[in-house]
Amino acid sequence: MQLTNYHFYNPKKHLYSKPVKGLQGYGLGYRFHFNGKERDNETYSEGNAYDFGARIHDPRLGRFISLDTRIKDFPDLSPFAFAANISIRYVDFDGQGPGDRVKAASSFFCKGLIYSQDLKLNGGALRTGSTADALKYTDCSELVCRVLKADGITDKVEAKTSGELSKYLSNSEKFTKSQKAQVGDIAVWGEWTVVKDKGGKPVIDTKTNLPKEIWSGGHVGIVSEVDAKGNIKLIHAAGAGKGVKSNPYAIPAKDYRPDKEFAGFYRPNVETADGKKIDEVPKVEATTEVKKTP
Repeated sequence: MQLTNYHFYNPKKHLYSKPVKGLQGYGLGYRFHFNGKERDNETYSEGNAYDFGARIHDPRLGRFISLDTRIKDFPDLSPFAFAANISIRYVDFDGQGPGDRVKAASSFFCKGLIYSQDLKLNGGALRTGSTADALKYTDCSELVCRVLKADGITDKVEAKTSGELSKYLSNSEKFTKSQKAQVGDIAVWGEWTVVKDKGGKPVIDTKTNLPKEIWSGGHVGIVSEVDAKGNIKLIHAAGAGKGVKSNPYAIPAKDYRPDKEFAGFYRPNVETADGKKIDEVPKVEATTEVKKTP
């Protein structure tokens, strides 16, 4: 373990370095540094490259040294950019597994992200884009949509509401629904109610020829921890004035939104492995208690 405070993109320009007592070599032999990634001292000389799995990062430039393999998904960003050029807010991650959904959600866990459902600030292309303006505001469903894209579950960031996410996740061919949580699950609150006429019969939608339904309004988030009793910690866009938060302790799912019916936990039927060195990434620690909704 080593405590080092350095110029963000130049690890050789140390402001101070304090090796932890008792560690052999005083931290010099420790391979995992920036973003928990392994430093490659053999190919590009000491401290000049970090292995992010899919690409090599050059900390002297704050850039990757090869093209983004998913360049077509981010046409408005440089293919060499690191963390969408907003490195104090986001991280780059690799892999496609449940732990990586937690990593992706954790990358939004910061004080600078503002909760909003104002369409002028958070509507249209701003819900799906990767510009600084698009990444400034979010709500619970946008956060989950971005996590699904980051994990490769969707091909792009979808502009879905919590109700639309509920419908999407209810596809049993792609997702499993459970009342028992696992790390990386998408938790959903809210319910669809069939519209009925005065005689109590379902009203049929003329466009779909299916019964009309009304969404009660709801909430969604990513499960980051599950305790022995099945209580969960959740990373979610908690509401106005709270931004993206992780609650400091595990509580029953129903207690997050006691005003809404808890629908369940959803996970992909086919789950791929977590990214390289996922266990090396520090756990998210909450700094603000998420209070129950009255």
